[in-house]
Amino acid sequence: MKLSFYFFAAFFITTQFFSQNGWEYQVINSGNNNQFAAICAIDENLVHIILDDGIFLKSTDGGLNWLEYNAGVSEYFFDMVFYNNDIGFAVGANGSIIKTINGGEDWTLLSSGTSNDLFSISIPSLNSIWIAGDNGTVLNSINQGDTWTLYDTISNEKLNSISFRDTDIGFVAGNNGALFHTQNGGVLWEESNISTTDDLFSISTTENSSFLLAGYVDEYYAYTANTGFKTNDIVNWEEFFIPIKTIGPSKIFFYDDYIGFSAVSTCLLCECCFLEIEKTSDSGINWESSCNFETSATDLLTLNYQDIDFATNEIGYVLSGSLLLKTIDGGTSTDIILNVNDFALQNNQFTLYPNPSNNSTFNIDFSNINTDHLSIDIFDIQGKKIVSENNLTNKTSIDISGFNKGVYFIRLIENGIMIDSQKLIVDH
Repeated sequence: MKLSFYFFAAFFITTQFFSQNGWEYQVINSGNNNQFAAICAIDENLVHIILDDGIFLKSTDGGLNWLEYNAGVSEYFFDMVFYNNDIGFAVGANGSIIKTINGGEDWTLLSSGTSNDLFSISIPSLNSIWIAGDNGTVLNSINQGDTWTLYDTISNEKLNSISFRDTDIGFVAGNNGALFHTQNGGVLWEESNISTTDDLFSISTTENSSFLLAGYVDEYYAYTANTGFKTNDIVNWEEFFIPIKTIGPSKIFFYDDYIGFSAVSTCLLCECCFLEIEKTSDSGINWESSCNFETSATDLLTLNYQDIDFATNEIGYVLSGSLLLKTIDGGTSTDIILNVNDFALQNNQFTLYPNPSNNSTFNIDFSNINTDHLSIDIFDIQGKKIVSENNLTNKTSIDISGFNKGVYFIRLIENGIMIDSQKLIVDH
């Protein structure tokens, strides 16, 4: 395997951005603009990252220095899990499964028996490895990945996430409300009842609880959540809401039964990109801003695809494309704003209805503000501007008959500055 060595010193973005408080920005791979990436923090020093085209990064000093290896498999990789310091697996496009037994220095491409994209892997034990993927794909290995058994009767949906709470209890979630659980280590999978038909993804399991996101997954594997769900058993799922200024989160991670984080990124045609991190300390009931970060499109792509992992309750990482953020204080809320005009929004300046909308139009109510110097821009989930409207009245109707089903973002502009942003869900 080809080995390269890089040193990337973490640096301050603004005088507001301190490594002792909140999140620190680190460049992990110069020259590569990654669409998909996964991170696994083994302990406070040992950190692993898998990038596009099988580029594997390893740090033994908490992200200050990185060793780069080439896994020899040129595919997108969506998820990576290490069972211990040495043995790890990554899964990706076209049925790709790679395995290392020496901490990522060398990788072996395994025979999965499928060409479907594989999105998520969970390892309750080395003799019970589970993978979920496209077109209802569920794979299991009982011999450390040497051979795989395909479970093709659980679902026909795109299965986005699989996670085991222990060797017996596990969950798999997919599009259109597909949710299944096992209580006997995967011998039997049963359908779970949940009060949504939204796409389900990003399962996070702790000792006593399981969490997931519900929203929208597009054909490019961009994830956007409307709400979250939690269960303390396997039957009763309780809904919660994560407040986000731009679009809904694509990733959720709980370190324990109470402390959790969510992350979202989006890029607009202005070449400005946003990464938001929210934190909860009470199992998702209440959330506070942990980080609001603006960067350029060279660091973040338009795809809303993140990964989160914590080595301890204080040391953790959020990875998005080529952007890595690290905290050493548990993501203490600092409300970091790099562009005040974009994030110091005067919220609730307008009302959208109906939302979600299954009509040919939706309405915007500006009853409490003067619209003379206002305009709105509507973007799709890929950051493409769909509509720009300058002739606003107190009650404005917008034609969306040509919109595809999905999530859109309404930005309210005053004299060239965004003063509010809201999400519109089109459901026709």
